[in-house]
Amino acid sequence: MPLLPWRRPSLAYSIFSTTFGVITAAWLVLFAPELLAPGPPDNLLRKITNVVTREQIINDRLSAQSDIRNTILQGLGGSILLLGLYLTLRQYQLNQEGHITDRFSRAIDQLGSEKLAVRVGAIAALGRIARDSPRDHESVMECMAAFVREQSNGVRHATTGAPTTEPAHLRGDIQAAAAVLGSRPEIRQRDESRRINLRAAALARVHLRNAHYE
Repeated sequence: MPLLPWRRPSLAYSIFSTTFGVITAAWLVLFAPELLAPGPPDNLLRKITNVVTREQIINDRLSAQSDIRNTILQGLGGSILLLGLYLTLRQYQLNQEGHITDRFSRAIDQLGSEKLAVRVGAIAALGRIARDSPRDHESVMECMAAFVREQSNGVRHATTGAPTTEPAHLRGDIQAAAAVLGSRPEIRQRDESRRINLRAAALARVHLRNAHYE
């Protein structure tokens, strides 16, 4: 699934980030050791007449620079590993979000099906999304509330306008949507400002046992 526009990094930004990272890593490996472990100035080194001492000073400096370079390489290797783990995790999260979005869109489309079984299945799928994805929970609940309001009002008595009490009119999709709404967590566990609107919904003969409609 393509990324949303605000999540899709531009090609120029990716190239700049990669180039900057490569240049920084190369600078750290090639030049940082010489700055962190500098040797004596050449003119001072030439004044040392003892060849053994001079060679020892040069070798100590090269050894120190080599140790620093190895430490930097290890640090870069660890950073690359952590970056790879982060990118893998991020890609997994984006794939999961895309999968949930596909499931949500498919279920919403199926709510308009003429077949009762398809609508009930779509409602069950939306209920599963509400449990699996906390960020989509309220959106699912709002869709379920809108479905109950619209569909239950469609089965009111044709002459009186009152909700019918005939069992045949208690459609399975309305009961399933009401059950999803009633399965919301207790009110102390959610934002009280996001209340579900069931105004004017005809809930006659809908089973509300163990449902949370606070």
